[in-house]
Amino acid sequence: MAAAIILDKSFLQGVGTPRIRELAASHRLLVSDALFYELLTTEEPVRSQCFRKFPPTENPVDLVSHIGPLVRLEISTHKPSGPPSMHRENLRFQFNSELVTLEYEIPEPGRRAIEEHTEELRSDVASFIQRANLVRVFFFRTSFPEVNRIEIGLVRKPKRPSPHQAHY
Repeated sequence: MAAAIILDKSFLQGVGTPRIRELAASHRLLVSDALFYELLTTEEPVRSQCFRKFPPTENPVDLVSHIGPLVRLEISTHKPSGPPSMHRENLRFQFNSELVTLEYEIPEPGRRAIEEHTEELRSDVASFIQRANLVRVFFFRTSFPEVNRIEIGLVRKPKRPSPHQAHY
């Protein structure tokens, strides 16, 4: 079996179609469920540009889980999970050919599934932040009082002012 390469969004966006097709001819391209979610929730024209780079064939990539399930497997078995390529989804598929067009809109059932997944992710992030703050209380102390007061939380980008707002 050909060697596997895990793709990420930055690489996929930054490299040209010929390079992705070249890699697909010589390697198995691994796409995590996290990258697939990222691609589906990315605005146009980036989404269609990324999907256009994959070969229009059956099983153009191997779908794998993100790191979370692999860590849980290691915790439950007390053994290394092995490389992500050992945990490929065993299914036959082909990307919807409309994903390469700017006009494609994800059908309502797909949008609902994406929204549900987004809510799950938000909940997971909130739980992680709570755990991180709890761990910090028990284990994190420095000789810098200002650092000890830091609370871990989401960093939100400041809203851009409306073009109608005055700038002084």
